Amino acid sequence: MQLIWDHPMRQFSTVSTPSRIENGLNLPTKSALVGTPASQYFSDGKRLIDYVLVYGESNTDDDDEDIEFDNEPKNKSGSVTLLRFGIKKASRREIFESNLQKLGLELEYASAKYSNTKFVLIHAPFKVLKRQAERLRIRMPICQNDLKKNTELSRGGYGWGNQLITSCTCLEFNEKVKKRTEMQGYFTQPFMQEHLECFVNHEDEENFFPRTERSRMVYDLLIRTRYEPRQSTQVHFGIHRLLYNRVYLAVYPIHEELSLNKGKITKEPVDLETCSDRQFLYETWAKVKNWYKYQPLHLIQKYFGTQLGFYFAWLGYYTRFSYTITLIGILCTLYGLFTMANEVTSNEICHNNTMIMCPICDHYCDFTFLNGSCLYSKISYVFDNNATVFYTVIMCIWATLFLEGWKRYQAEIAYKWNVFDLEPEDIMRPEFQFYAKRARTNPVTDQQELYMPVRDKFLRLMVSTATVLFVVSLIMALTIGMVVYRVIVMTVFREYDDDKKTYQSNAILFSSITAAIINLIFILIMNYLCYLLALKLTEWECPKTQYDFDNSYTVKIFLFQFVNYYSSLFYIAFFKGRASIYIRGKRLDQCDPAGCTVELVIQLFVIMAGQQFINAFVEIGYNIVYWFVRRWQLKLPNPHQKGLKRVRREVICSNQQLAQYEKDYALNPAYDQFLCDEYLEMAMQFGFITLFAAVFPLAPLFALINNIFEMRLDAYKLLVTVQRPMPAQVKDIGIWMTILEIMSFLAVLCNKPHGVPKCRKGASKDQNFV
Repeated sequence: MQLIWDHPMRQFSTVSTPSRIENGLNLPTKSALVGTPASQYFSDGKRLIDYVLVYGESNTDDDDEDIEFDNEPKNKSGSVTLLRFGIKKASRREIFESNLQKLGLELEYASAKYSNTKFVLIHAPFKVLKRQAERLRIRMPICQNDLKKNTELSRGGYGWGNQLITSCTCLEFNEKVKKRTEMQGYFTQPFMQEHLECFVNHEDEENFFPRTERSRMVYDLLIRTRYEPRQSTQVHFGIHRLLYNRVYLAVYPIHEELSLNKGKITKEPVDLETCSDRQFLYETWAKVKNWYKYQPLHLIQKYFGTQLGFYFAWLGYYTRFSYTITLIGILCTLYGLFTMANEVTSNEICHNNTMIMCPICDHYCDFTFLNGSCLYSKISYVFDNNATVFYTVIMCIWATLFLEGWKRYQAEIAYKWNVFDLEPEDIMRPEFQFYAKRARTNPVTDQQELYMPVRDKFLRLMVSTATVLFVVSLIMALTIGMVVYRVIVMTVFREYDDDKKTYQSNAILFSSITAAIINLIFILIMNYLCYLLALKLTEWECPKTQYDFDNSYTVKIFLFQFVNYYSSLFYIAFFKGRASIYIRGKRLDQCDPAGCTVELVIQLFVIMAGQQFINAFVEIGYNIVYWFVRRWQLKLPNPHQKGLKRVRREVICSNQQLAQYEKDYALNPAYDQFLCDEYLEMAMQFGFITLFAAVFPLAPLFALINNIFEMRLDAYKLLVTVQRPMPAQVKDIGIWMTILEIMSFLAVLCNKPHGVPKCRKGASKDQNFV
């Protein structure tokens, strides 16, 4: 590859020459051999595109303002040193790309067909991949696994329940499709260059390393390559900082070919045996019509990496395990409906029109008749009856069995995917290398390594902890604000007098519904702010490795969300009926004589259902809208256009006319913490159905319906509307297992008998029936 530069506008032309293959053979075009579209290769058709960098080139690029970097020293006049910030974006790109080539990567440049966007295509030669594989200790196959295969992996576990579901042939695909989803097992060992000949398929340089591993190895080089001149006193490096400063607009591994209208236009079904992995996953996994089919977990892991593979394996296992508890919850609710007419307590309340109750507060409340709580008592009985005691016991056992079963299933998946004994990558984050100014000798390796002084780490941790506690206190203050809102609404309704007492009797119902909706709005707003704050605090702490960074971020965001979602629910369930709120000696907030169950059910249903609906809209609706907006901004044709022009537009969007890397740029970027958000959503849902099982047995039903579509919506989002995320290697679901175990432990405490108060216990003795 020869690059001809023309400064200062950074215009270039590309002269492509055949790449040198290590074994010296002039191989034929790979795309012609394996059917892969030529747009996924360099112009010579031999070198595969491993990563894509994107930037926008305009006529004003020469006049770009200087970009200041963090923690830069200034001179006496206060201006930033010209040496560092007189460099234009084009010069930074030139230095960065030049350093990539020095590392052995090969680059090719291309322009967009419909805009001024420029693409830098990156290919990693085999020698670079070997060096990176040895450095990252990537496990590669050495011989085929001759142990007996187990087909239960793709079906979600063991036991009589799984055997019953397995007997349903409608859940399976045909034999030809199943054969493609099966994984051929191998024994693996960490890669070593000197023993290359010991590894399977070492002769095929292009296909020796899987696509996901190639992308991961190139990405590791991108985040560690410097973009400053050698004269600089400090080193700035990493593609993330260049993205932050808009030097590059996007960076992503390339997707495989996908046609959304292929079957509609050609009037022929898609050949699932010869199509690309992405097309196969779209046809068999992402389409909602296949909601009852098994997930092709091995192909998901192959295309997206083990981190995303574990998420979908856990989500599928969680969904399947929910069938039993959902059925039991429905039966308990039906029992309450059918036996409500014969229930003694609610009948006594409804038919007693002479007994008068003392006011539930000391300021604005009046005496009420006992039968005014008839509706609340019947609703309470439907969800909280004799069968509920049995249901709560089953729920606690179910949660424990679910976690223990997942541990077994997870271990099998890790073994199948050759990550069972994978250790967390102890590789320093580029940000830690930038902020760590000191070095010391590691007593284990006897090598010099960077470190952060204990004083600095302690200071950062204390600032982060204080901020987290402040935000938690703020969220709890919002919960108290909801209590004040209920008091105000109750005051207005109680003081409004009419003959039928309609407003007074429905005061609790109206205040509960409106308070739950307002609380949901506050929760969504605080969610967005907490995401940003947790990310900034974790970056401030500057963890050494990415593993430490992910754990620290997860703990913060989970703590924020736990208090945000559950604070109002815990208040109604465990405090409202037992502890009165006094202002100037006046009681203000108490439960209805029938109990707090109705309020808790309303609050739980609104928050749980509202959160699921809004998350589903954000995940799929927002992504699709944003995808169309990006295509319009980039002046790309719409592949969904109906009418006579549809076939013509499909040809325009085909691989022959529009390169795959240009199609991918029109997709939505995949941010780093997107998988953490998915786990967090499911963890909060797990808390809804376990912590408050005693008051809402139908919660697993809503969770099951949501999860069935969640898998397909997430699949559609990742395959169609989002750029291909960087694949990562993990051996389990990480810290989320600990979080789920904590939730299971809390479920046992929350679901003890009489967890929700059914009678008022105040400070005075005259609060009984009179």
